[in-house]
Amino acid sequence: MFNNIGKKIKTLTVVCFVLVLIGVVVYGVVLMVTLRRQAWIGLLVIAGGFLACWISSFFLYGFGELIESSEKTAENTSLLLQKLKAPAKNVPASSSSFVKSAGNTEETWTCQYCDYKNPTVTSFCRNCQRSRY
Repeated sequence: MFNNIGKKIKTLTVVCFVLVLIGVVVYGVVLMVTLRRQAWIGLLVIAGGFLACWISSFFLYGFGELIESSEKTAENTSLLLQKLKAPAKNVPASSSSFVKSAGNTEETWTCQYCDYKNPTVTSFCRNCQRSRY
């Protein structure tokens, strides 16, 4: 029922827009026929109804777009997390050298507040989050 809800909301918006627009036109024509001397009221109802229906459909259609893009973002995020959790295949030895050098005692700085040893590439302490400088 809730699968692909963004597309369903957008479809519902289009259907409601068409139905309400037909209703506004019919009501406007009925007003123009019954109020012959004041036919402008029927025209005003048609124009105002069309404008109100058009503007309100923007919000509902935009909501459907927002949900649809959120679903795509969640799907892409889960795929990315799966790739990150999967073991690395065919990783060259040079790509892991950064990780090894970050733990090397020659390339660290010691936090003056908590005495935690941090890699030189960091500007803030990984333990207490205070600035290096």
